[in-house]
Amino acid sequence: VWAARADTIAEPTVELSFAVSATDLDLEGLTYSMTEGPVGAAFVPGTQVFTWTADYLQAGDTVVVFSVTDGIDAVTDTVNINVPDRYGDVTESGDVTALDASWILQFSTRIRATINEIVADVTASDAVTAYDAALVLHRVVNPGYVFPVLGGSPPAVARPAMTDPRVVSVSADAGGWIVSIDNAGGVLGCDFTFDLGDGAGEARVTGGHVAYRQDGSVLAVGLALPDQETGVLLRIEGSELNSMPIVQSVSLNEG
Repeated sequence: VWAARADTIAEPTVELSFAVSATDLDLEGLTYSMTEGPVGAAFVPGTQVFTWTADYLQAGDTVVVFSVTDGIDAVTDTVNINVPDRYGDVTESGDVTALDASWILQFSTRIRATINEIVADVTASDAVTAYDAALVLHRVVNPGYVFPVLGGSPPAVARPAMTDPRVVSVSADAGGWIVSIDNAGGVLGCDFTFDLGDGAGEARVTGGHVAYRQDGSVLAVGLALPDQETGVLLRIEGSELNSMPIVQSVSLNEG
């Protein structure tokens, strides 16, 4: 007879360990084994101890099946284990919020020095970008949304510029510069690097969910969920910007 064991939770990257036990009414010696379990799990029959360190990609429900026999009869017991989906939750609050998106934008522009990059990279692109932040915001308003890293579909075409080229332009506007795109449809995350020119003073960037960092004349900008209607992405201004910002690099939805 198996000793009762409740279902349990395995936090990603944290070792889960527990022992199982059973009794035999005939007082026969018992032999234990694990007949089914998740990848990476281990079971030591002699101590009857199960151990497993789940990774983030194993989010969801899994089962472990143990078997015990007295040499004549065998009985199995099933333990249900849930691995929480922690993707997007870079603040480790237990939920995905707009603050998580803000942290991801800050890291993409190196305002924030460190972050859990595995959790932040919800697109599985091996980079943390404004597109990741945009998908986190999408998840905030659509709680059932599954990130691409776990097999979900992106809410917009990834790398739209590769299949439908876009034109990004910079134009003067009342003491500042407007950065716009000819077709914002499907563009959820934008990563820019601008050259502000020699002698550039401190710049200010506005426009939607944006984070930016300036290093001399180089301005890095991360933008999530730009205005889909007007095509205006952001505005750059500053009292000592003497020339039009030059786009050094741009990535739309990581492409």
